Amino acid sequence: MEITATTSSPEPVYEQIVRQIQDRVASGGLTPGTALPPVRQLAGDLQLNRNTVARAYKQLEDRGVILTAGRKARFVRDNASREVERIKSSRAERSVRHLVAGVARRGLEPRRHRSLVHRRVARRATEGNDAMSEWIDFGLYTVQVVLLWVLLPRKGAQFTAAMIVDRDADWPAKHPGVMQSLLRSRWVLNTFYVYAALSIAVLSALRLGVQVPVFSRAADAPSWEVLKDAHGTLMILGMIMYFASFAAWTRWLSVHVPSRRGAARR
Repeated sequence: MEITATTSSPEPVYEQIVRQIQDRVASGGLTPGTALPPVRQLAGDLQLNRNTVARAYKQLEDRGVILTAGRKARFVRDNASREVERIKSSRAERSVRHLVAGVARRGLEPRRHRSLVHRRVARRATEGNDAMSEWIDFGLYTVQVVLLWVLLPRKGAQFTAAMIVDRDADWPAKHPGVMQSLLRSRWVLNTFYVYAALSIAVLSALRLGVQVPVFSRAADAPSWEVLKDAHGTLMILGMIMYFASFAAWTRWLSVHVPSRRGAARR
């Protein structure tokens, strides 16, 4: 059985092994009962870490493509070709479902915009052979994280003094110590910076094929879908954190910096 793998490809190495074995099963190159090379042998032939090959075999076993007999022997299952077709069909169906839902969320009628759906389906259909589009998605997600959780909080911190002066122009002079502490304090900014770093780390791990608790999906879930869902979850959690910090700040202002405008009206 000829399998190739390269670490320079954007597709994770273990996914390369899984894809090639599944393709050979689907084409009839690997028939039921065919023995696969032992982990140590295949890892040596490909000059890879044994854990990488073991992970690929484990995923194939979870998908019902191969069967482990004893501790080391692995064989192609009797119904392996049907399982491979089921996996491909499941991925295609899930991809189309998400794409159609995305079109509908944007206020478009899927039936009237079939060309858009067809283009997106065509793109996703080629991702198994060209994972570069997933790196493009990863890049866009990373830019969003930096904009929302690094640049935006940094810009907002510049308005700390302005918001206080807007409520009471004399307050900074009356409370110079508190004012200096507020201007020097960076714990809110640092919190957002840490969250941005963790978000990018999670997205990077998922793009490289590392299983991340909470964010990882079923074995047959497309990697682009796992990445997209993780990004959405991180964005929601970040927005909750952002609005919570803003609410806490406005609450502190209302308690410690009474508005002179409101007092003047009374």
